[in-house]
Amino acid sequence: MGEKKLLLIILIILFNNSYAQQYISLDSLQRNYTVKEYTLSTKELYGVDKTIELYNVYVLPHKLVLFTVLPNLQGNDNWKKLDVQVSKEDIYTKKQLENWIYKKEPKNKDFGYGKIIKKVGKYYYASVANLIEIFNIENFPYPLISSYGTINIMEKKVSIKEMAMLYRDTYTKKNSKLIFPMDVRETDHIHYGDMNYLFRNYLSKEYKIGENNVYQFWTFDGWWVMDGYNSERGIDRFVYVPEKGIVGGSYDFYFAFCPKQMLNNKIHLPIPDDKLWDNIMNEKVMIAEGLN
Repeated sequence: MGEKKLLLIILIILFNNSYAQQYISLDSLQRNYTVKEYTLSTKELYGVDKTIELYNVYVLPHKLVLFTVLPNLQGNDNWKKLDVQVSKEDIYTKKQLENWIYKKEPKNKDFGYGKIIKKVGKYYYASVANLIEIFNIENFPYPLISSYGTINIMEKKVSIKEMAMLYRDTYTKKNSKLIFPMDVRETDHIHYGDMNYLFRNYLSKEYKIGENNVYQFWTFDGWWVMDGYNSERGIDRFVYVPEKGIVGGSYDFYFAFCPKQMLNNKIHLPIPDDKLWDNIMNEKVMIAEGLN
C-alpha cells in the first residue's frame, strides 16, 4: 500500500472519529447528573402558542449547563423522530461531554438543530431546535466584577433602563453612531472594541415566587447579525433560583428573525421590533409552569 493511500485512510478514520459523537443524550444527562427540568409558555411574551423546555444540568455544584429545546415553529412537536439508526458511538460519553463543556467559553453559545436526543420506547427523537449555554455559579461581592456567563446573586443590581441611560451619556452623546447595542429597532450597530468588558450578565432584581427567592439577570450583548439569528444573545434575560437553576427567561433572538423557509408559515415572524423593545426595556420573561 502506498504512503499516500495509507495517509488518506488514516485521515478518513480520524475524521470519522471526530464527528461520530454528534448527539447529546437527555437520558444520559439524567443518569449522570442532577437535572432540573422546566417548561415555559411563549404565548404571553411572544404571541405564539408554543412551549420551551429547559434542562438545567449541574455538571458540578458551581457549573450549570442549560440545555434549551426551542419551539418547533413549523409543527406541533419540539421533538422529531429520527429515521436513522443511533448507536452508542453516535452519542457523547460522559467524558467526551465534559471535555466539550470545559473547552467551551460561556460567551460561545451552541445553537443548532437535532443535537439533543431522547429515547421513547424503541425510538430516538431529536430536538427540532436547541441551544446550549454554560454558566458558572459564584457568589462574591462588589467591587469584584463577574465575568460573562457568571450567575452572581451578590453583585450590585442594575436594570436595562439604567444601563441604557448610562450608555447614552457615556458613548452616544460623544459619538452618535454608538447606538445602544440592545436596541433591536436599530440596524446599524457598531461593535466598539474598547467596550467588550461591558458585555456580560447583570443582576437586575430580586423577588419572591411562592417560597422561592428569585434573582433576575439580563445579558448585555448586541444585535450584531443583520440577516440571521443573533444566537450569541442566548437566553438574554433569565430567572434563577438557587438549587433549582434557571426557571424562566426570554429568547428574543429566536423570535426576532424569520428564516426564508418560513415565509409562508402561519406564524407571523419576526415579532415586531417595538414589541421586542418593550419586552427588553421592561425585562419581561416567561416563568416556569407550576413553580411554587
